Amino acid sequence: MKNVIKIAGIISLMLVIGFAFFSCDTGGGDDKPTPTGDDKPTPTTDPTKLRVSNETVTIPAGAPTSDDFSYVISNQYPLSNFITGTPKVQIAGGKLTLELDAPKDNAFQSFPLSYFEKITVTPTDAKLFWLDMAFTNATKNYILSMIAGNDKDYYTFFVYADKDVTLNGTYSEFRYNTALKKGWNYVSYGSSESRQIYTVTASQTKPSGATWTVRADD
Repeated sequence: MKNVIKIAGIISLMLVIGFAFFSCDTGGGDDKPTPTGDDKPTPTTDPTKLRVSNETVTIPAGAPTSDDFSYVISNQYPLSNFITGTPKVQIAGGKLTLELDAPKDNAFQSFPLSYFEKITVTPTDAKLFWLDMAFTNATKNYILSMIAGNDKDYYTFFVYADKDVTLNGTYSEFRYNTALKKGWNYVSYGSSESRQIYTVTASQTKPSGATWTVRADD
């Protein structure tokens, strides 16, 4: 089931480049997904190239263990519309291979942005590309997504920065004290103890406890 996420501050960035953020319900149903192997991400020293190889995917009964998921979930366009080179998001035998080079020039979002005016961006000439960690296959009947633990109010995204950049301030319910490195970043946001303010964080590695899963697109 598709859910509309409450991400007022971030979603504006995506709309400009034709995306809409998407999250997946982590519960429900009688299926009991089981992991298929050990996580073995492939390290890379080039931050402009995101590479994941032989990483475990949790797959429920009846879902494909091998398929191509190189399509953006929100608009179902191929990733090649936005990413240079030959982007790949593929599972084979229950293992994920993900290859993303730099975004195309026209996919970047530049600052300043009127709807991001309460956020301080340093340096101001930085450009970003936001990509939800949810992909669909060619037949649009299954979704591959990253689930961050058991918290349904915790979401993850890929963000590419054209240079090191920091975002500071609060916009709507989103609190930024976020440092992005040049290249690909894992950006996450989760609710605070009050569950009304979302703290946005970034790292160059997969968030602890996060897993890739396949589910039917009901």
